[in-house]
Amino acid sequence: MGERVKSPTYSLIESYRFDGRAAHHLDLYRIADPAELEYLGLDALAEPGGLVLVEWPERGAGALPPPDWRLDLVHAGSGRRARLTALSPAARQAVERV
Repeated sequence: MGERVKSPTYSLIESYRFDGRAAHHLDLYRIADPAELEYLGLDALAEPGGLVLVEWPERGAGALPPPDWRLDLVHAGSGRRARLTALSPAARQAVERV
């Protein structure tokens, strides 16, 4: 990727390309109503092989498709602990292949 990743807190969406694939980082903290997502053009973000990461997905409940994965970050001492959970059949198959 080679570029600095910035928070989409104010822009709502930051998009990147890496290895010829698209990655979109959404921060929905400032979304008050899931209907607002209609104006963001989320349909255009869903491309094969792409990645869409969503912070505060509960703010988009009903307007976002079901997730394949859930990533939880929790404070652990002076660092953080990450837990990745496969939620969809495709994600579970990916885990089985590893």
